[in-house]
Amino acid sequence: MIVEDDLQVDPARLSRALDLVARHATPEMYVRLPVKQRETPVRTVAQDGDMALILPRVIALQCCAQVVGAQAARRLLATSSRIDRPVDTWLQMHWATGQPLHAVT
Repeated sequence: MIVEDDLQVDPARLSRALDLVARHATPEMYVRLPVKQRETPVRTVAQDGDMALILPRVIALQCCAQVVGAQAARRLLATSSRIDRPVDTWLQMHWATGQPLHAVT
């Protein structure tokens, strides 16, 4: 899990989100835990009440919190010898990185 140093969280919601990720994510997955809910799913991987693990139609900006699987990390490191734009913009470029990004809504 990677988080910004100034991230404020609701401990109960974060716990639920991490439980959802732990139950359904794989080492190949990169999962955003966005602070703003701006994404709509192209596919829902799992649902837990009002919370869902999704593959978004369009990847939103911001990298406040994310859970990165080992295979996803390797894939991203292999394509990041030069990053010429903000990281969140680069992560949106799944066609260049080969890494789909999931999100918890």
